[in-house]
Amino acid sequence: MNDLSAAQFALCISEICQYICQRATRVDLYRLAHTSRAFTEPALGRLWEKMDSPEPLLKLIPSLEMTSEWDEEAGVDRRNWTIPAKPIPKDDWVRFDEYARRIRVLRDTNHSEFNFDIFYDLFLQRSCPLLPLLHQLHLTSYRKPTGTRAVIQDLAPFLSPSLTSIAHFCKSEVRFVIVNPGAEREELDTFFRKLPALCPYLRTFASSYPHPMISLRPFTQLGQLRWLDIQCISGKTSIFNAQAIHILASLEALETLRVRGVYGYCFQGITRGGGFSTLRSLSIRQYDGLGLSRFLDFLPPASLTKLTLSDTATLTVGEVLPALQKLTPSLKVLFWTMGPFTAFQAALDDNRHLIEGLLNFRSLEILHIDHPSSVKRISFGASDVQRMSTAWSSLRSFGACSPLFTFNPPSLIALAHQLPTLGSLALHLTLEDGIPMAGTLPQRNSLDTLLIFSISPLTFDSEQLAHYIFDSFPQLICFNSSPFEELHGRVNELIKYRDQATLLESSHPQV
Repeated sequence: MNDLSAAQFALCISEICQYICQRATRVDLYRLAHTSRAFTEPALGRLWEKMDSPEPLLKLIPSLEMTSEWDEEAGVDRRNWTIPAKPIPKDDWVRFDEYARRIRVLRDTNHSEFNFDIFYDLFLQRSCPLLPLLHQLHLTSYRKPTGTRAVIQDLAPFLSPSLTSIAHFCKSEVRFVIVNPGAEREELDTFFRKLPALCPYLRTFASSYPHPMISLRPFTQLGQLRWLDIQCISGKTSIFNAQAIHILASLEALETLRVRGVYGYCFQGITRGGGFSTLRSLSIRQYDGLGLSRFLDFLPPASLTKLTLSDTATLTVGEVLPALQKLTPSLKVLFWTMGPFTAFQAALDDNRHLIEGLLNFRSLEILHIDHPSSVKRISFGASDVQRMSTAWSSLRSFGACSPLFTFNPPSLIALAHQLPTLGSLALHLTLEDGIPMAGTLPQRNSLDTLLIFSISPLTFDSEQLAHYIFDSFPQLICFNSSPFEELHGRVNELIKYRDQATLLESSHPQV
């Protein structure tokens, strides 16, 4: 067998062609698709597997017409696709279908450059999924919401049994107006009732398109649902009542839940908790102390590992901390963002009490706290850092994002030194006692990411502080202090020089 026939024989093995295409760049894939018949199908499969826009498919239907006009509001040249008055001939669908079946992931982050509604019009003509083998659908729209129908028209053309993930986001700055809540809820309920039959293997559903309160019962028929984000549901009252809570608690495979509007009155008529047997991550927007406490009563002991709380406008810290104590054995990740008007009890004049209540969470690996307060700042000292490091021995990321809390240079370095697992730190820095000499504290640490939100007082020696930070954190690879451009630039310049020197040294080893 000569070399040529051996090569031809190798290309007859589809696994070899697939292996080569999996490691090729997009440019190489394009060339392979035009070079050899053996590579045509696997190369085109890879090229069309993940798409940032479905618009290229429209160019494959000859009978569609396209015009363009300048959209002043969006600031783009908007393309308008239109369907002819007569039905699209069957032959015009051939190339469309040939390429549509190759798409597995559609991530359209901005379909403001063309009329996305064209796909709904095409769907109405065909009455079948336009992308029959699609696995993930992630749509982000910047256009003005037009009501509940926008949700349906965006999603309906792409729903199919192969779909496992739906994420539908609206980035419009225009407030979503629900014109007729009753009619729109009925329309949405009809749509969601069909969802389990259309997408029986759906694992993720997330939507930020605000729409009326809907029935959650169809989600109980999605036996593989792992992630559910229904923070979008709006209305004058919370979506939570006895029925809704029991439905959510009964989702057997649910691991991540994101909701809003958890208040004490929602639990009237509910005498016991139970459910959420597989829930590991919970995100809540807008709640009160009683609602949070009652909701957490539903969770099995030592089950939740991640909790995100935000938009608490009228709570005292004393109302929230007792509810969180139920999670002390298991919680590993806590993101707590308080509203600007979150109350602090008189006893909390020393705002260390907020941190004090979290020292019981011995399993924490990621902790981020934010409160846009203008009250007097407190600076953590050596004793505070010692208690934190003892309590959070596994902490990998710490975000003291609130201006309530500040660190001085010694406590900053002590925190990084005493927490050997700490890799990321975000904080407010105080230089009231000046900048000490580098090397006065142990430098052994694993910190590679440092974000500084603010520095007080505003007058300091950027060059001295840059060298202090660089010398104190030898593993640092990512530094950001964007409000202070000179410091930001100098530290990153030192990091660049260090990396270049390390690379040069490794390429010229000493004999």
